[in-house]
Amino acid sequence: MTPVVRPRVWACAALLAYACMGAAARAAEVRPWAPLQLDRSYSGSGVPPAPAAPPNRAAARPWWLLAAAAGACWWADRRLRRRLDLAVRALPWPDLRDDPRIRFWPRRPLPGRLALLPLLRDLSRLRDLQRLGPGPGGRVRVRRRTAARCLRRLASTRCGGEARLLLRILAGMGHAAAAEPALDLLRRLPEDPVLPDEVAGTLTAVARADLLVRLAARPGPPDRTRDRVLHAVLARRPEQGARALLAELEQSTDPRVRRRLLELLAPLGRPEALGTAARSLVRGPEAERTAAAGVLAVLSTPEAADALVQGICQNSSSRVRHHLARTLARIPGPAPAARLAEIARRGPSAVSRARAVEAMAALDHPDPALLRRLLSDRAAAVRTAAARVLEQHGEVDRVLAAYLEQYRPEAQAFLVAAGRGGALRPLIRSLSRSPAKGIKRAARLLADVGNRKAVPYLVECLERTPDWTVESRLIQALARLQAREAVPLLVERLRSRHRWVRKSSLDALARLLSPRSALRERTLVLVRRLLQDPDPWARAGAARLLGRLGDTAAVPAIMELARDPMTRVRMEAAAALKRLAPEPAQEVLLDLLHDRRDKVAAVASAALAAVGCRKALPALFARFHHAGPLLRVAVLEAVRTIDPTEAEPLVHLLREDTAENLRTVRLLGRAAMDPTDVLAPLARSGRTRVRCEALRGLALCGDPRGRALIFAMMRHKDPALRSAAVDAAALTGDPALAGALNERRSDPDRGVRLRAILGLGLVKNPDALPFLRNSLYHTDPAVRAHALLALFHYGEPHFLEFFLDQFREIKVRNLLRRLLRDRGDPVAQRLAASIPEVRRRELTVLREHTLKSLDTLLEEWITAAADTEDRLWAVMVAEFLRRRRLKAVLKRAARSDPMPQVRARALKAYAEMADMRRESALIQEAVADPALEVQTVAARCLARAAEPVS
Repeated sequence: MTPVVRPRVWACAALLAYACMGAAARAAEVRPWAPLQLDRSYSGSGVPPAPAAPPNRAAARPWWLLAAAAGACWWADRRLRRRLDLAVRALPWPDLRDDPRIRFWPRRPLPGRLALLPLLRDLSRLRDLQRLGPGPGGRVRVRRRTAARCLRRLASTRCGGEARLLLRILAGMGHAAAAEPALDLLRRLPEDPVLPDEVAGTLTAVARADLLVRLAARPGPPDRTRDRVLHAVLARRPEQGARALLAELEQSTDPRVRRRLLELLAPLGRPEALGTAARSLVRGPEAERTAAAGVLAVLSTPEAADALVQGICQNSSSRVRHHLARTLARIPGPAPAARLAEIARRGPSAVSRARAVEAMAALDHPDPALLRRLLSDRAAAVRTAAARVLEQHGEVDRVLAAYLEQYRPEAQAFLVAAGRGGALRPLIRSLSRSPAKGIKRAARLLADVGNRKAVPYLVECLERTPDWTVESRLIQALARLQAREAVPLLVERLRSRHRWVRKSSLDALARLLSPRSALRERTLVLVRRLLQDPDPWARAGAARLLGRLGDTAAVPAIMELARDPMTRVRMEAAAALKRLAPEPAQEVLLDLLHDRRDKVAAVASAALAAVGCRKALPALFARFHHAGPLLRVAVLEAVRTIDPTEAEPLVHLLREDTAENLRTVRLLGRAAMDPTDVLAPLARSGRTRVRCEALRGLALCGDPRGRALIFAMMRHKDPALRSAAVDAAALTGDPALAGALNERRSDPDRGVRLRAILGLGLVKNPDALPFLRNSLYHTDPAVRAHALLALFHYGEPHFLEFFLDQFREIKVRNLLRRLLRDRGDPVAQRLAASIPEVRRRELTVLREHTLKSLDTLLEEWITAAADTEDRLWAVMVAEFLRRRRLKAVLKRAARSDPMPQVRARALKAYAEMADMRRESALIQEAVADPALEVQTVAARCLARAAEPVS
C-alpha cells in the first residue's frame, strides 16, 4: 500500500523553516560583537571616548533560531526523502518502480521533491478512486481535481518517467481529456522508446474512438509515431474505429487528412470499408489512392480484387496503377489474374485493356498464351503493354535464345510482334552476345521490326565484325531501316573483297543515297568501276544505283551491259536507260524488246513508252503475239501510252478464249494503268470466259463506269456472266450493290445462287443474315457449305453451334475445303483471307481435322491447355458435338479444373451426355463447390435427376 503523504503539513513545515532561516539571515546583519570592540581613535589625549551603546541582547537570539530552523529543514528533508522513497517503492507498476528516472526522485533537490507531493498523493488515492468509481458527491470532485492536476502537469512535463506515471494515473481514471495531451507527448518527447506504448494504453482506456478519429483528422504535418499509436489503439476496437473513421471520411475534404484516415482504416480490415476505399481509388491525389489500395489489400476478398482491377483500368496515373497492381498481386487465389485476363481480352476500350495488361506484369505467372495473342491486337497500346510484360517476365529472352539456335517461323513471328510492341532490348543485346548465326538472325528480326532505335547498334556491329556474311546481313537490315547515317560506311564497303558485301552495299545505297548527297561524286567513282565487276549481281546493282543517282556519263557503259548474258543485268540496264537517256538508247531498247526473257522486254517496252517512240509500235505488235501474260500487259500499257488509238487491235486479240488471254485479263485488274478502257470492251463482247474474267477485273478498278456495267450484267441471260457479275459486286465491297446481290438469291440458276451467298458474306449485309441462317438447314449440302463460309464474317453469337452442326457432315466439310483450296476463286480466297481473328480457330479446325482427330485435340486441350479460354472453347465444342469419347475427360474437368467457369461448363456438357441419376456423388461435390456458377449448374442437374423418367 502506497504510504499516505500529507503534503500540506510538510509544505507548512518547509515554509516555516525557510521563514526562520530568512529572519535569522536578516538578523545576522546586526553584528553582536560590536560592544566588545575598542575605539582605536583614543590616544590618551585626555578626552574621554564617547560612551558605548548598550549591548543588544536581542541580536544574539537568531543564532539559536537559525540553528533550530536548520535542524527543522534537515529533519523535513530527511522525512520527505524517506516518504518519497517509500512511495516509489510502493508503485503498483514494476516497470515504473525500476525506472532510474523515477528512482532518482528521492534524491532530487528539495523544491523538486515538494513539487512531486501532489502527484504522489494522487497516486496514493488511485486505488480508492478506481474502487469507488465515478460516484456522487465528493468522490467526483476529488476525481476531477486529481485529473486536472495530472493534465496540467502532463502538458508541461519534460521527464519521460513522470509522463509515464501521469499516463498510468489518467489511464486508471479513463479520462477523455487525456487523449490530446497524451498525443502531444509524442511530439515533445520523441526520444523515449517506451512512451508510445504508454500513450496507447492511455488512449485505449479512454475508449472514445470518435474522439481519437477527430484528433487524427486535425490538419498538420504527418507524424508516423502518432499514427502508429492510433493504429494500435483503434485495432483493439476495430468495429467502433472503422465506423468512426468512415464517418469522418465522408465529411473530410482535406487530401492529407483523408490519406491519414485511410491509413488508419487499413489495418482494421473491416468489410464495411470496401465501398469507401473503392470510391477513393479513382478520385483525389495519388497519395489518397495508394492509401485506399492498402485498405483493399488487407481485406483480400474477391470484391476487393474487383475494386482494385477497376481502379487499375480507371486510373490515369501510371504510378498509382503500378502500386495497385502490386497490391493486387498480394491477394491470394486465381481470381485477380482471371479478372485481369478477362478485361485484357474483352475490355470495353483499348485503354482499359492496355492497363489490364500492364497490371499483369505484377503477377508471378501471367498467362503467356494470352499475352502472345494480344501482340496482334488491333490497338497499339495493348500490343505495347503485352510486349513489355513478356519482356519483363523473360518470355522474349527464352524464345529468342531458342530462335537463335534453331529457326522457327512461329518464333520469328512472335519476336517480330514483340519487337514492334517495344521489346527491343533482348534483340539488341543479342547483337553483341551471339555468334555469327545469331547476329544474322537478330539483324533480320530488327529489320522486320522496323524500329530505327536499333540503327546505332547495327552500325556499331557492322564496324567491328570481321565476318562477310554478317556484314551483308547487317547492310540489308540497315537498308530496310532507312539508315541514312550509315551511308559513309556503306560506301567504304563497296571496296570489299567479298562479292555479296558489294552487292548488298549497292542495293542499300540505291535505297539510301540521295542524288543531292555530298557523297555522290565519291560514290559514282567506285560504282562505275563495279560496272565491270566479275559478279553479275554487282553489275546489276551498279547499273541500278547509277540510274538512281542520274549519272549520264555512265550511259555508254550501261548500254554495253544491255548485251550482258545475265538476265538480271540486262533488266537493270534497261531500267537505268529509261531513267538516264531513253532517246539516245532507243536502238538498244528496241533490241531488248526482242529479248528472250519477257521481264526484260517488259522493262524495255516501258522505257520506249516513256519517250513516246512510235517506231517501236511494229516491234511491240510483233512481240505481243509471242508473249506471256506479264509482257502482254506491259506491251498493252506501252501502246496505249504511245498512241491510245493503236491499242484496239490488241484488245481484239484478247477476246479469244485462250489460257494466255485469261491470265492476261486477270493481270490487267492489277496493272499500273487504269484498265477500265480495256476491260469494259472485253466484258461487253467476246468469249464468255474472257468476259467473266474482265467483269471480275473491273471490280478492282474502282471506276464508276465499271460498276454500272457490273450492275447491268447481273441481269444478263447468260448464267455464267451473271455469276461473274455477282462475284464482281462482292469483290467491290460496295454496300450499294447489296440490294442487287439480295435479288440474286432467287436466281433460277443454282450456281448464281451459290455465288450470291458467298457475295453476301463478303459484303456483310445485315438484312441477309436471316437468309444465311436459314440456308444452313437447306437440303443441298453445297448451299449449307456456302452459307457457313459466308457466316464466318458475321458477329453471330451462335456461330460455333452452326459450324459444328455442319462440321459433322462429311459432304459439307469436303465442299468447304474444296472452296478454300480453289486459288481461282477470288471471292472464296478473299473470304478466307479476311476472316476475323475470333473465327481463325474454327477455320483451322476445318482445314486440319476430322471428327476423330478433333476428339484427340479436344481431349488434349481440356486436360492440359494453359489458357483458360482454350479450355473453355474445347469444353464448349465437346458439348455441341456430344462425343462419347470425351465423357471421362469432361467429368475430370468438372471436378478438378482450377477455373470455376470451366468446371461449370464441363459439368453442363457432361450432363448432356450422361445419366445424372447415377452421378449423385459428382452432383454433391458440385453443390459444395465454392463457385456460384458451379453450384447453379449442379442445382439444375439435381432438379433434372429428380424428374421422373417419361
